[in-house]
Amino acid sequence: MALDKYSLAQLWLKEDINNWSLGQVYMHLIHNIINYNFAQIEICISTNRNQSKKKTSDGEKLFEQNLFPNARLKTPPSASGPDQPESLKVVRHGKTQRN
Repeated sequence: MALDKYSLAQLWLKEDINNWSLGQVYMHLIHNIINYNFAQIEICISTNRNQSKKKTSDGEKLFEQNLFPNARLKTPPSASGPDQPESLKVVRHGKTQRN
């Protein structure tokens, strides 16, 4: 697993106060998958309500390229970002509390 080469201290390391650590990025992805993406999948498979709707132009670009743009996103100073992972196990197993 790609995470095996990182210690918890390395996952907590931040370039500066305006950037997230690698651990925070993982926690953000884990949280979004569990709390948002799974819910959206459930909606999609349970209804055809939006079947006739089209993707936005930005959505079309992402779909065509099959990736998100390689760009650093800036977090406003007022937003602290996700919590740091409490352990490597939390990140490896994707354990986070579901809202």
